[in-house]
Amino acid sequence: VFRDVHDHPAWKAGAQLASFESGLKSEQIVLDGSDASMRAAADRLFNYDPKVQNRRSAPMIPFKACGARCGGLCVLDPMTAPGGIATKNLYYLLKRHELPSSLPLLLRFHPEGHPDLAEHAFLLKVVGTGDLAVLAAAAPFGAPG
Repeated sequence: VFRDVHDHPAWKAGAQLASFESGLKSEQIVLDGSDASMRAAADRLFNYDPKVQNRRSAPMIPFKACGARCGGLCVLDPMTAPGGIATKNLYYLLKRHELPSSLPLLLRFHPEGHPDLAEHAFLLKVVGTGDLAVLAAAAPFGAPG
């Protein structure tokens, strides 16, 4: 097991400053203790790099894990897109009726023309402009509790 970790390709990735044996590779340690050699080593590693980097054609968007983006659903899940549309629609419906500040709300969902298939939920919070809605399932009226 130790040999597998020692030989893992991660040690050859990135800045390659660390090693299996030490937090800092031995070849990165400056043994000549003069001020000039220390300054040269620090300059080589940390000084200003005048090389101009090419600008990106689009702004950089930071990575967000699925849990932060979709309330726990993976973006590849087949229900993520329809759920996102439903959440946005719910947000705009609440906004049109000036209800967002009236939370929590008891909601009743059912397919059009089938009120007998209704489901009930409490809307507890809406994040952003409908990016996420926090709902809690509620028992139907008259159901044993």
